[in-house]
Amino acid sequence: MFGERTCIGTAEQVVERIWRYRDWGFTEMSFIVRTGEPSHDMALNTMQRFNDEVLPAFR
Repeated sequence: MFGERTCIGTAEQVVERIWRYRDWGFTEMSFIVRTGEPSHDMALNTMQRFNDEVLPAFR
C-alpha cells in the first residue's frame, strides 16, 4: 500500500503518478518532505528539485 500512496521516484515518475491521481479525480495533494534524517539540506534540495523538475509539467 505504501508504494501506491506515495510519489517517490524520478521526476518523470512523480509527474506520471500525479497525472494519474488527477485522472482519478484528485484535486488536491499534500506533500511531506522529511527533515532530520535525511538532513535539512537534503530536504531543501528535494523541495527545490520538485519545484524545478516536477511542477513545470502542471503549469
